[in-house]
Amino acid sequence: MPRRSNLGRAIRPAGVLLAVAVLLVSCGPPETDPDALRRPDGAPLYRDGVYAASFSHTGPDGWLGFLRLRVRAGLIDEVCFNAVNVEEVRLTSDEAFTEHYLLETGVDLEGYLEDLAAQVLETQQAGMRIDPRSMTWAVRFDTLLRTALASARRGVTVDAEGMEYVATAGPYIASDAPDALGWRAELVLVYDAGGAVAGAFREIRRELDGSERLKRDDAGYQQRFSTASGVTTAEVTATLLEQLFAGESSGIDGVTGATLTSRRFVELVRRIEGHRRPVQLPRDLCR
Repeated sequence: MPRRSNLGRAIRPAGVLLAVAVLLVSCGPPETDPDALRRPDGAPLYRDGVYAASFSHTGPDGWLGFLRLRVRAGLIDEVCFNAVNVEEVRLTSDEAFTEHYLLETGVDLEGYLEDLAAQVLETQQAGMRIDPRSMTWAVRFDTLLRTALASARRGVTVDAEGMEYVATAGPYIASDAPDALGWRAELVLVYDAGGAVAGAFREIRRELDGSERLKRDDAGYQQRFSTASGVTTAEVTATLLEQLFAGESSGIDGVTGATLTSRRFVELVRRIEGHRRPVQLPRDLCR
């Protein structure tokens, strides 16, 4: 059984949440806590409710991460992070994995995840202190936390029993076939509840010796391209990502002088948008 902190970070059973919900209905909505973070207009930053986020697929170690949090009276009062594998075994229940992780890294993974949750309860926002020995799990926690917080700001809740499908953060990866010069494009995107918030775009060519060359590292190409277009490929990538983060693929204007790259970028974004899928939140995620 996973440990519970005395701060009550784990989500309580559905019956308790239902009882709380009935009590709140009978007594009216709670007043906003004076310590709640506020918007510029004075309204609470987070709307009351239960929020969750998941990755779209398992990571290279076979774990699919989920994060769930609850907001009451404008304050985050419960945070739970866990992961499941293909056998639906929960990370915090897999003693063999966590013991091996402790021996390999020196980090008590369950305790570390609880510490990250405690920091969120203390600060009411993302931006935790990171242990470099457990960077992978810290990044997973932080990515899903930011996605869930974006939902909390918009009020996009999940069912109290955890049976709703939650939008996935990603990462989503799309690539295309090599062009006439051998360059292929690859795009990686991460989403929150409002849209794409982080990404990386690169164009790659496989050389005759089997190695791969990035277009941005090809000095000869960069010189020819910047002379002809007046911009660098790095500037093109930055502009395309900024346009995407400001909206969706339909809002990408492209970059003058980089028509082909702009078209490839838009096509890969559309592929990702077409394949985004929700994931069902497991029952008893934090048991």
